[in-house]
Amino acid sequence: MFDRIDSTVRLFLGPADRSEGDLPVVHRHDEAEDFSEETLGSIEIHEDSLGHHYAQQRRQPEQ
Repeated sequence: MFDRIDSTVRLFLGPADRSEGDLPVVHRHDEAEDFSEETLGSIEIHEDSLGHHYAQQRRQPEQ
């Protein structure tokens, strides 16, 4: 049943557009990603003697 529907749709709309699986994914940055990278760049990850991890935001030097 689905094969007939698929064939009928392909007849009217043509084959589905597919990207090449071997090509790398192109990742484009937008403003939100730039902002999050800037924010995460100001965070330092620390580990205590028990192996617990915590984050601390770097302080900007006073002007």
